[in-house]
Amino acid sequence: YRQALDALPFGKRLPSAVYLIDPGDDSRIPALLRITVAELRKRLEIGPAFNLLKFHSASPKISFLAYPDFQKDPHPALYESVIVDLVTSRTRRDDYRGRANLPILHRKETFLPPEHSLRAKFAKLTREEESAGLLDDTARIGFRLNWELILAEKGLGFKGHRLVETRPATAPVQAAPKKKIHRHKTALVRREISKPVKTLLELGQLRRGESFFDYGCGHGGDVEAISKLGHESNGWDPGHASDSPKQSADVVNLGFVLNVIEDPAERVEAVLDAWHH
Repeated sequence: YRQALDALPFGKRLPSAVYLIDPGDDSRIPALLRITVAELRKRLEIGPAFNLLKFHSASPKISFLAYPDFQKDPHPALYESVIVDLVTSRTRRDDYRGRANLPILHRKETFLPPEHSLRAKFAKLTREEESAGLLDDTARIGFRLNWELILAEKGLGFKGHRLVETRPATAPVQAAPKKKIHRHKTALVRREISKPVKTLLELGQLRRGESFFDYGCGHGGDVEAISKLGHESNGWDPGHASDSPKQSADVVNLGFVLNVIEDPAERVEAVLDAWHH
């Protein structure tokens, strides 16, 4: 399987997978992959709407991805996926259409073979976006709402597959005022360690000498408990510990935080910020 992946003549190569437009019966694609994809489509009734393939590199798995607007949308959204484990035969289907913050594509030319008629058009847009600094933060741009915020901050938009200026770039755009959500009221005064941190300890993921940081620590119960176990332990919370600095640590806990953030774009920002620490 890995030899076949290495032999793929085109596709977007990432550390965890190779992505490409479904090549059909293109003879340049290794027979193992070509026949397997065709057989899976037949057995699982996976139609042509699933137009992109993801070959996972860590283990033999293939994902069929549906991007119905791949050709006309400069940054199409993922609508559905089917992932097949070639070892266990387990299949998972996901429908993204009801989600508030859909995953989107960039650098579309990388999914296409060199001779494809749309490759040059897509590549030109990518160069324009690179020059504008739009593709620098690869983690944020992968979600539609976060991508739209970046574009708005820079005063940019699209006309077909051309990058255009919609207005002069300004300071970061503020979202329209929303109903005030009192997130801090969800923080509990705990009598014992929270379930996420208890699980962390049970699984041996916080080792002797390692530091701990609780991103969204609430009243600080976990921070105090971990400190008593002999670890350097700190926390930050926008409602209860906003004056405490965010700190890097060996282990960062993001427990019971995302579920109280009502803004889907802000959830992405919280995950990324916690990960950076």
